[in-house]
Formats: sequence, structure tokens, C-alpha cells
Amino acid sequence: MFDEKAMEDLIAAYPERYLGESGLKLLERQLKVGPYRFDLLFQDRTGAKLIVEIQKGTLDRQHTYKILDYYDEYKERNPKEFVEVMLVANIIPAERKQRLASRGITYREIPPAGFIVNYADNIETLATEVPSENHVSTVGSVENGLIESAPVKPAFALFLDQQARFKNELHAYDPTVWFPPLRGNFAEDVPGNWFICFVPVVWGRWETNYGVHFDLIYARPKNKLPGRFRLAIGVESPLNEHYRQAFKEEVISRVNTKAINHSGFTLTAQKRKKLLEADPIPFGSESWRIVLDKYVALHPVVEIIGEVSREYSDRGAFDSLIEFP
Repeated sequence: MFDEKAMEDLIAAYPERYLGESGLKLLERQLKVGPYRFDLLFQDRTGAKLIVEIQKGTLDRQHTYKILDYYDEYKERNPKEFVEVMLVANIIPAERKQRLASRGITYREIPPAGFIVNYADNIETLATEVPSENHVSTVGSVENGLIESAPVKPAFALFLDQQARFKNELHAYDPTVWFPPLRGNFAEDVPGNWFICFVPVVWGRWETNYGVHFDLIYARPKNKLPGRFRLAIGVESPLNEHYRQAFKEEVISRVNTKAINHSGFTLTAQKRKKLLEADPIPFGSESWRIVLDKYVALHPVVEIIGEVSREYSDRGAFDSLIEFP
């Protein structure tokens, strides 16, 4: 019988097909932490934890907010760990998608057909299967209830594919986002330069250098961590160096004053450090979707940075003219 347990069984056995992230390792099922019991707990290739809550049918209000309690409880008990949360349901109403995104929560809407198509007739037998160590790595996507798999591409080809798909989807979501010049000059043999830069229009426009901007960066394998994406906010010229530290501190102060949930990202005012960095993003065929979800979830912070940018421009903190909408 197709029920919530069957959904859990299949996601536990084939997480990359259903959750859109490759390299996930199942750690616990029905893990009890304090007063809560989590459906699934995974670890991704970067070592970050992923809590997955599952609901058969339409996502309701209780599950929408319960996942935040899960995050807070786990984070309180494991303060040094990166942790993300994800909701999986057959139907997620548009207003709940918006509410989840505003709080930095990833979600997957998978119709019931998506749990049984292209698989064996016996769902219980399938759920007990475990991919072998020689299993060829694949990445999955869910479209119209169908699950499709494709071989993982070489790193540079995958980077080009993901940054192109992200740019297209970003423009569809927000046509006003612009890309400063000189970014994206990457070559296959220089992985340290695989990144693109983009700027929400509320942060203003300028003609030289990079200003206050988002970076989407490919991070090479390091210290036993696999390749991954970083989504970060940098502060550079034409914001005068004398003002950069104060700019960061002002942004952080306003974020804290408005009690914006820090789930999924960190803020720092340190010199030569990024103002904001999202938790590590797995490097795979669905990276673009995760990056876009994180960008949407950062909307409250984006608005605050826009306010501070305009104020600092009025104070003459930029070395060149900044145009605001």
C-alpha cells in the first residue's frame, strides 16, 4: 500500500533520486532528538546534515512549522554542525512554498506517481534494496511525476551546465538581476576561477569593479571534502575600503534587529571575509535548483542590504556613481 512509510522507505533507499542531491548518506531513520522524532537524517558530501520531514498528501500548516522546531532542536544540541532541513510532500500549495522559501527551507513536491514509476511493482521489496558500492552515480530530477536519471558529467561541463541553468532560472524569477562585467572568465584548466557574479537591482548598478554582489563559486575538493558550490555575498569596490567594515556591521545589526532566521547561512563582519555565506551546496545536476531556493530564501537579507547600500551611497561611501531603481 502506498503510504507515508513507503515514501520514507524509498527516499531512504534512493535519496539522490528523490531529494535532488547526489552523495547523500543515510544516518538515521525516526531519530529521536529531545521531544521530536525526525523522519530521516542524512549527511551530504560536505559533511553537512540534512533533516527530511515527509508528508503524504498536501503539506499542511503543522508540518510547515514543525520543521523549524526540528532545526532549532538539532542545532541547539549540535551547534558546530552545518544542518539544513527539507520538506517532501505530494502537493505543496503555492503560499506554503513561498513561506518555506522565506525561511530558508528546501522543499520537494513529488506526486504519488513519482514514487512508483519506473520501479518494480512491489514497492515494499524495492524499499529494502540498497545500491551496491559499484553503483554508478546518478542524479535525479522529478518532472510531472516521472523520475529521470543521467550520468554525472565531468566537473567543468557540470559547472557550465549548472551556472547556465541557474542564470536562466534566476532571470525568470527576477528579470532585474544583473551581472557585472569581467566575471565568469573561467577556463577548464583553472578551477579556482569557476564562478559567476550577480547583483539584485535593489543593491544598485555601477560601471567598475564588483561592489556589493553575490558570488556563485565552484569550490574544489579540499581536506577530504568533495567539490561543491558556495553562494556568498562579497563587499568590494566601488564601496570605499574605509566603509566596508562598518557596512557589514550595519547589515548584520539590522538582520539581528529584525530577528531574521539565520538558518542556512552565516554572517560575518571580519575583514577580507564574505559578508554572508550560505551553507555548502552539493555539486550535482540539481545544484542550480538549490542555489535558487537559497537565493529566494535570502530575500529579507537582500532587502536590508539594499537599504544600507542606498544610505551609504548618500553618504558618499562609494567611489563611483551608483544608480538605484
